Amino acid sequence: MNDLLETTHSQVKIKAAELRKSGELKAKEMNPQKVVKILSFDEQAERELLLDLDKNKNDFLQRHFILIALQDFYYKYRDIDNKYSEKCKEYCYMDIDTLGQTQKSYYDKEIKQIKQLKNNSIICNVYFYKVYIKSRRIK
Repeated sequence: MNDLLETTHSQVKIKAAELRKSGELKAKEMNPQKVVKILSFDEQAERELLLDLDKNKNDFLQRHFILIALQDFYYKYRDIDNKYSEKCKEYCYMDIDTLGQTQKSYYDKEIKQIKQLKNNSIICNVYFYKVYIKSRRIK
């Protein structure tokens, strides 16, 4: 297998060299170094995220996703100031500390939804029996 790869690689290199010599394939131009764009801190986005966190402090599931958004937000600005890196870590630890509550909240929500679906299913079955099956009975 390795011989096949080496042979194919050599053939491609030879063919590429021939195409460059004939002018059919231009040599790859070196790109200048990428310009690193320095971000300016988005205070409005920070306020909105913190407001969302405050509004959802009792909904652990929603709070978990807001904490992740805050982590991503502050991580993006880590090069501007070390305090943003520290805030990112702070929200990571806050999220980790509440994962047990988040998991319980998720399970409770799922169980509630399953019970609701079960009740809806029972209601649908009763309705189906009353309306459809009774109407089809041979008299």
